[in-house]
Amino acid sequence: SFANPDYNLEQSEIIFNQELAYIYDKKFLNTQSKNEDYFNQAVKLHKKVLSIDSLNYKSNMALGTLYYNLGVMYIFALEDDIDMFKFIEAQDRAVDNFKISLPYLKTAYQIQPNDKETITGIAGVYHQLHETEKFMTYMNLLEDIKSKDKEKELEPKLNKEEDK
Repeated sequence: SFANPDYNLEQSEIIFNQELAYIYDKKFLNTQSKNEDYFNQAVKLHKKVLSIDSLNYKSNMALGTLYYNLGVMYIFALEDDIDMFKFIEAQDRAVDNFKISLPYLKTAYQIQPNDKETITGIAGVYHQLHETEKFMTYMNLLEDIKSKDKEKELEPKLNKEEDK
């Protein structure tokens, strides 16, 4: 029952950091105050994972989603009677976070190019950045994947009918 000196702890460290980051992510999204300490802890842990494995899909996707959600939070937190300067400041903070999210989402896309959630996230960022052409490119890609999924669903039904 001695420890194996050749055992690589990196994978265990990745899993541990991702699970802990997930808890902070959920705490951030589910607290009324949207405590940015939870956000910062989640980001720190996912970045630690990426320092071990830069092509880790789960952490790239999580960081892209975290920054995107923070950008959205800045927009939704605006009061109806906010003055113009505070509105512009909040809008700039939102745009900054959307731009930070994009490289993480694009890396996740490179790793899993058929993942609908990743493509939706990238399209969402481009929509928020008012980059209509890029938004439409990813929306069309999403529709292509959805139609291919429907074709795959129909294949077994068609094959069964042909067998009759």
